[in-house]
Amino acid sequence: RIVNAVIKIAGTNVKRFSIILCLTCSVASSVFHDATITIIFIFALIPVFTKMGIKPSKSTNLSKFFTIMIPMAASAGGFGTIIGGGRNPVALEFLTRATGIHIGFLQWMLYLFPMVFIASMGVWSVCYVFMNPGIKEFPAEIHAEKLPPMTANEKMVTAIFGLAIVFWALGDLTKLHVSVVASLAVGAICSLKLIPFKKVVAGFPWETWLVFGAGVSLGTAMLDTGAGKWLAYQFIPLLDNMPKFIQYYGIGMFSAAISSIMSNSAAVALTLPILFPMAEGLNLSAPNIALMMACSTSFVMLVIGTPPTIIAFSTGYFKQSDFIKVAIPLAFVEICLLTAIKSFYWPLIGFM
Repeated sequence: RIVNAVIKIAGTNVKRFSIILCLTCSVASSVFHDATITIIFIFALIPVFTKMGIKPSKSTNLSKFFTIMIPMAASAGGFGTIIGGGRNPVALEFLTRATGIHIGFLQWMLYLFPMVFIASMGVWSVCYVFMNPGIKEFPAEIHAEKLPPMTANEKMVTAIFGLAIVFWALGDLTKLHVSVVASLAVGAICSLKLIPFKKVVAGFPWETWLVFGAGVSLGTAMLDTGAGKWLAYQFIPLLDNMPKFIQYYGIGMFSAAISSIMSNSAAVALTLPILFPMAEGLNLSAPNIALMMACSTSFVMLVIGTPPTIIAFSTGYFKQSDFIKVAIPLAFVEICLLTAIKSFYWPLIGFM
């Protein structure tokens, strides 16, 4: 039904459809959890792949394009508002504690939300170039249809999922972790016998999430042992006496690299305490660094970097090598774009 609605707006032209889908994922992820948005759109598209005869074992550039673009677009929108991702309040809290500067919800949106649209189009462009879908139009069997009324089961699943989205969005108020909300939603769906619990367990990609857990563990180890700090102290001095653009770009790329092997919140928590004391020596703006960190940690270069990419990878439609082929150039392009935009947009609106 979700894809049907998008097709009604965009038609069956793959380029137009993918642009609208990419922008929708990014904007929605500014408010809702990026993993939630990824789940919604990835699993809305899988029936389309099935209808076209595309299976995970016989994935095509079309399925790879969409299953890589969606999580990257969702991640790219996460910095649009303070509630868009855990890295945002971490960066803001540290900025306030270290400098006394507080950025409100609407201020944050003024500074960063417009950049979400540029970041989203950057995601689409890089994915389209490096993982071209290979077709211009969806086949004739993929078209907007007049769907029958929703069944009782569909309505119940929609209601449960809608409540989950609300609680995910209100996480800062309810203090309920996203995993708790997800568990309650799964429990409700299974207890109402909308889907058998055995089917959930059988279909869960355990091996993929074990890889993600290993990545988080590695990041925690780097944080606790001081290895991450050592890396930062080796890299940051290389930016001394460089042009401002190169300094901010270098910090952004370092943040993206670190975020690729640990959660982006941990990456922000690791690097900001090191960067802030160095900012004065490099003659850089502490608020600029804090907000750039929130942006740049959105662009991971490994599948294990974020839950959205792990969720997409777990569908089996692309390999890690496919992801890296897109993700590495995407990080370079996106951080260059955002550094350039912040260099003229933020001074224009009085944010220095």
